[in-house]
Amino acid sequence: EGLVDVGLVPHDLENYDFIFARICNNNPAWDYGPGGDKNMLEQFSDVMRCKVKIQDNVKDEFPEQGNPEHFNAVVDLTNLDTMRKFPILFMTGMGSFNLKHQDRLENLKSYIEEGGFLLMDECVHPGHTEEFYQCGLAALQRIFDNSQIRPIPEDHEVYRNVYDISEPNFRR
Repeated sequence: EGLVDVGLVPHDLENYDFIFARICNNNPAWDYGPGGDKNMLEQFSDVMRCKVKIQDNVKDEFPEQGNPEHFNAVVDLTNLDTMRKFPILFMTGMGSFNLKHQDRLENLKSYIEEGGFLLMDECVHPGHTEEFYQCGLAALQRIFDNSQIRPIPEDHEVYRNVYDISEPNFRR
């Protein structure tokens, strides 16, 4: 309901100031924790005073693994035009993955170079390693010159541009 084709993009994008889209490409547990997305969007809406799409069918830790309808939007990296509809794409998971398709890597590179923002977050749980982080870093190194990939210093303005998030206070 409210989703279009395989891309799972809502029909009502124009009704919201911000849509949080998940990437579902070759990464395990891409669908983990939809309640966390809802919490983040509620906080974002309060702070930024904008209209966001809140999914009512999720809550903290339920469901643990979501279905596409539990998220604002679900995109893959095969369609650059669909990716461009979102200012931020969110990629999460646990374990290793491989973005081996050149067309998907090229789409991701174009998306970022055109000003899109990719947020990658490893769902690290006890007993899991940093495989997701290492695979994400390897993918970015394949896309961009390795010298362009570096940690953002803690004193960088991105953490204080509009609001100071250098010491975030997250609600579970």
